[in-house]
Amino acid sequence: MNKSNQWELNGDCSICRRKSYCSKPCTKWKRETEAEIKSLTKNVMNKATGGVMEKYINEALYYL
Repeated sequence: MNKSNQWELNGDCSICRRKSYCSKPCTKWKRETEAEIKSLTKNVMNKATGGVMEKYINEALYYL
């Protein structure tokens, strides 16, 4: 895969071939960002509860 198409792997807009005329975030970028936010939220909440709520956090994030 050439470098200009590597953005498709992880939604990195800085190496996208269309970055100079892109007017809005692409679907790949949105999905990657949403997944990262969910993961960070899950980890913070799990740490704050001492691991007790891990099961409930996983179920809640699944339904979002």
